[in-house]
Amino acid sequence: MAQIERYAAGEFSWVDLLTPEIAAARAFYTGVFDWRAEEPAGPEGGGYTQLYCADRVVLGMVGMDEAERATGMPASWTSYVSVVSADATAARAVELGAKLEMPPLDVFDMGRMALVADPDGARFAIWQPRSHIGATLRDEPVSLCWNELHTQHPERSQEFYAALFAWTFRATPGAAPGGYVEIFNGAKANGGMLPLPPAMPMPSCWVPYFAVSDCDASVRRIRAGGGQIHRPAEDIEPGRFAVASDPQGGLFCVIQLRDPR
Repeated sequence: MAQIERYAAGEFSWVDLLTPEIAAARAFYTGVFDWRAEEPAGPEGGGYTQLYCADRVVLGMVGMDEAERATGMPASWTSYVSVVSADATAARAVELGAKLEMPPLDVFDMGRMALVADPDGARFAIWQPRSHIGATLRDEPVSLCWNELHTQHPERSQEFYAALFAWTFRATPGAAPGGYVEIFNGAKANGGMLPLPPAMPMPSCWVPYFAVSDCDASVRRIRAGGGQIHRPAEDIEPGRFAVASDPQGGLFCVIQLRDPR
């Protein structure tokens, strides 16, 4: 289990869950993935909780405040991209048509971050690391292994993210026009883009994939914990995967990788 020590600028480095029921979310995810949840941070930390696989930190979660809960919005995952400067990247995102949902701020001595909604409304975060680089385990069971943008406007999304992070895009070999697109940060595969059909009234969003050792067993655990399976386990080129949501509506995928990266 290799220790990750740094992320290149433009790489996904972290995900966290915003949920209306933090205690229920902790119970669900620790039950599905055998993660260990630390004690939540005190009032100064907003109750933020980090989860671990063995001694490696893999992700975080935090409860909604009263105003957020009152809206009835479901739980949602936020994907973080590592950057050299949160301030410069946030300013550039706004120039490119994004909305700044939370301006750059310091998170203790851990890093500096901002929350951004891209021109189609998909929320993501930028993270300028200091003492906290992000996840110190990924691409192995059970940890983050992929970040996927579901978007109604793939061409506009490509233009935005190429200008912001210098990402490049490659259509999956053999895919029909308008099919799945891989995202590259330099030479490294960094995520994917799934065009949504116009008839699907789903807002654009980033969805995390978690690597597992047995997809079918994970599906059973998700159901047993009260989650939903939106796309049953099936074989795809990288392995076997399923689309799920937690009991509070947080959308995520699990994948049993054929050849772990």
